[in-house]
Amino acid sequence: MIAEFSAALSSVKVLGEILKATKDLKNSTEFTAAVTEVYNKLHEVILKSIAGLEKVDSFKTRISELEKEITDLKNWDNEAKRYALSEICSGVVNFTVQKGQENSEPFHRLCANCFSKRQKGYLQQSEMTYEGIRYKCSCCDKELLDYSHKVPLPSFNRPP
Repeated sequence: MIAEFSAALSSVKVLGEILKATKDLKNSTEFTAAVTEVYNKLHEVILKSIAGLEKVDSFKTRISELEKEITDLKNWDNEAKRYALSEICSGVVNFTVQKGQENSEPFHRLCANCFSKRQKGYLQQSEMTYEGIRYKCSCCDKELLDYSHKVPLPSFNRPP
């Protein structure tokens, strides 16, 4: 970008020299040639200036994108501090809201898989079976089984 502005500045200097030289021109052909040269140099300066402005604009856009990304990361970090890794049952992990961090939200569980990707995937109870309670992530559809809450199979009274 600095190169474009340097080139534009040198073109302006050359333009000034050409204009000084036009004072001494004797006929219209020389004058027309000088005006054409001035026009070409001026056109070159304008193109270089536009290229420099386009680069500045692209840098501004990229800076805005990076600032938004930084803000999103800071917001996620603040949100993530509210949660702690816990176990639904032995070996089955999830994230739950820490005590005092509920912000008037009901108790909920977050998927550890989604949480590691900076997403809040809520674990919803999907069914209760004889194996235990099944949870399904609202974001990635992963299923977890809480086998500590098994439902006993019904016993059938069969006649002897």
